[in-house]
Amino acid sequence: MDRLCRGVTIITSVLLLGISILVLREMGLVWPSVDSPASSVGEALSRMGTAVKQKSMEHRRLRHYRKYMDLVVSRDAELVKVAHHLVYRRCKQGDKACEAFHITRFVAKEVRYQSDGRGEGDYIRPWRQTYDSRGGDCEDQAILLASLLESVGMKTLMFFTQDHVYPGVCLPEKVDNDQYVEEGGTYWPVMVDGERLYCYPLEPTIQTSRLGHSPDTCIQAVYDPKTEDRFNLVLDEECT
Repeated sequence: MDRLCRGVTIITSVLLLGISILVLREMGLVWPSVDSPASSVGEALSRMGTAVKQKSMEHRRLRHYRKYMDLVVSRDAELVKVAHHLVYRRCKQGDKACEAFHITRFVAKEVRYQSDGRGEGDYIRPWRQTYDSRGGDCEDQAILLASLLESVGMKTLMFFTQDHVYPGVCLPEKVDNDQYVEEGGTYWPVMVDGERLYCYPLEPTIQTSRLGHSPDTCIQAVYDPKTEDRFNLVLDEECT
């Protein structure tokens, strides 16, 4: 019995020590903190609570978005065949901007916007169903477009707003060809595994859209659908 009591006491002491170190760290009294030191124990505890809430919110958000990203595929024989057919005679080998433009234009022109039937939640179609029916809503078009781009070796992103989903594509070079990119189009330079990429939003629900067409809506989150890494690309704090 005495051993049990001593064990409980030790565990309690370790937990209290851990909490104390975290509080002192936030106050800047233990080791350097990225943020400015807290002015009081209350502020330090408040910061800890905020960080926990943000982490919890991020997990909930990722769980919600995962159902869309899980349907983005890249290694499917039929998918690869479709993508190569779209770019084979149109683009020189290695011209990723040309490939991204023509694949985007195909989805934008050939896949009509079609709302989900009545029912609870989103009816999310796999790429093949959207391609065969030539119809789907924004997330269906985004999944098809991202899958086609991934199948020819391009890195894609998924942009999520309150009521819209659209993809993006990351290219090794900035696109200067006005045929492919919107005038004044949006893009973000990012570093991925030591490589600089230029990421362009895509809007497949608009037939005439080109690379860099960004809907005028609040972006709540941007993810790599294959790794689930989150990208902080000029997100409005009021939207997150």
